[in-house]
Amino acid sequence: MFRAFQKGGNPDGRVTGYQCEHDNFKNGTRSWTAGIYDEARRGWLDPNQKAAAEVKDAFTKQGNRLFKWDDWNTIVIKCKGNHIETYLNGEKRADFTDTDKKNADLKGFFALQVHGGPSGDLLWRNLYLKEL
Repeated sequence: MFRAFQKGGNPDGRVTGYQCEHDNFKNGTRSWTAGIYDEARRGWLDPNQKAAAEVKDAFTKQGNRLFKWDDWNTIVIKCKGNHIETYLNGEKRADFTDTDKKNADLKGFFALQVHGGPSGDLLWRNLYLKEL
């Protein structure tokens, strides 16, 4: 998560904000890694959850081509004002400008998140933050 925050008075610690997803399925049905998801608010922003099937299919095909199952993947997130870009292994995945004045977050914290589910390993390395 990035530009994230905890909603005031939320006793369960739920965090809201942008997520650069790690979202690949081995069967190839969806490959949205480096897509942008708005946790606990609007859902998928890029690709947009209301996008045409062709747009979602093209995003999945690109993700299947780029994602490395047996090697490290590199994700870059660039934020400048309300504009966000993400890259997976050097290729642009998302290019999103948040025009929703109520929900566009320009600051917040950075977090790493793992959802519950089947057991497995998720590893991170070489994490960097750089001011633009």
